[in-house]
Amino acid sequence: MAIQNFILLITGILNFSMSVFIISRGWKNKINLYFSLLTFFTFLWSLTLFISRIIPSDLLAVFFYRSTYMSAVGIAVFLLYFSLYFPYKIKDVSFLIKFSIWLPTIIIVILIYTQWHIIDFNRSIDLLEWNVSYYVPFHIVYGLYFFVAVISAFLHLVYKYRRSENIFKKQIKVFLSMIAISFVCGSYFNLILCYFGSWHYIWLGPLFTLLMNGSVFYLIFLSKDR
Repeated sequence: MAIQNFILLITGILNFSMSVFIISRGWKNKINLYFSLLTFFTFLWSLTLFISRIIPSDLLAVFFYRSTYMSAVGIAVFLLYFSLYFPYKIKDVSFLIKFSIWLPTIIIVILIYTQWHIIDFNRSIDLLEWNVSYYVPFHIVYGLYFFVAVISAFLHLVYKYRRSENIFKKQIKVFLSMIAISFVCGSYFNLILCYFGSWHYIWLGPLFTLLMNGSVFYLIFLSKDR
């Protein structure tokens, strides 16, 4: 197994372990629920990318590769929800806000598994070289959707950071830093480079989400200052 695939597998296992641990602490707690879902979808991102890189069948590989985009949608949505509750809730989420989040989410997830997303997909015999053709308008819309969801989460946390004091301020500052790093690196390695035909570094995106999840996991469950 290539070292890159091994890293993806370990990243997925660690994220899944955090997800199970967090949800076992009580799913009725919104912070636990949404952070567990966030870590679960980062696990799915690692897993589906891992399978798409090792499975011999191109037909199955493209399905799992499409699923990495679905997983990224889940990451963006539940990062947004988590930002509304971490480290405290400032307001209820109205039906209109939920509708504005979930309607485009459902549409985009459906389109991910159609020709509106990936037009052509094939790999070399050794599975190391990829050739993927995207439907450009949808790829742009998808990127904008992901950008808006993550930036919205970031802005929620900035608002809380400016209003918080002491330990809450420290927690939010760490989370903001990790979101920024994960977003920039994930977008670069898994959206921008892929759009321009380079898949050599797609294994790096999930690794940076592990950095984000791990830091928040420590703040919530392991830090003495929690």
